[in-house]
Amino acid sequence: MKKSVFIGLISVVVVFAALAAVFPEEALARAGGGSASKGAGGIVGWLVAGIIAAVSAVVVYRKNRRCKALLAEISKIDKAWDPHALAARVEETYFKIQDAWKERDQDLARNYMSDRLYRKHKHQTDQMIKDGHKPMMFAINLKKATIVEITDFDDDSRDRFCALIEGSMIDYVVDEKTKAHVAGDPQDLGFREFWRFVREGDTWVLDEIDQKASMSGLVSMVAESEAVS
Repeated sequence: MKKSVFIGLISVVVVFAALAAVFPEEALARAGGGSASKGAGGIVGWLVAGIIAAVSAVVVYRKNRRCKALLAEISKIDKAWDPHALAARVEETYFKIQDAWKERDQDLARNYMSDRLYRKHKHQTDQMIKDGHKPMMFAINLKKATIVEITDFDDDSRDRFCALIEGSMIDYVVDEKTKAHVAGDPQDLGFREFWRFVREGDTWVLDEIDQKASMSGLVSMVAESEAVS
């Protein structure tokens, strides 16, 4: 039974790889440089979207179930892993990061980012200011945050976790002078991203936003999920 399920999932991965081009690239708009995309239209687009939704739901559920079990154990001896505190930190970080991107002022979220990500985002938003581009971000919503990966070391400074973020917002970029549309889509669209956190003392900071959660990231999750099953 397990072998047949594995073969089925691998077949889905092949479909993803073959149809990846169906989905357009995301443009610089929301935090990290992505923009919610409509994806492909027509029967093929709906079919691929349906497959992605079905398979990802199964994989995410399995990954999250393992993470919950692990958190229940390690939080007993290390309060930094308290699941309620992690959930609160992810939510707070999400809105702080979006606000910093919207205002093109990374200092607004300095305490929520690693040094590496702070420098990366500052470079990107400083470039937007130089180019006269302004992110327009409205109706920012966090629908769900699911922890799908945990790495706990004896050396706490190496601890990390990954949350699958499911959100929506209106996000696009305009030219400050002409008000012309530069990038993004001025509609309220959804997105999925992997947000990767690292530990600094007893708190957690965002170290990376992976905006390929719907495609390449999901493929990796499927492969990893089956490898450790």
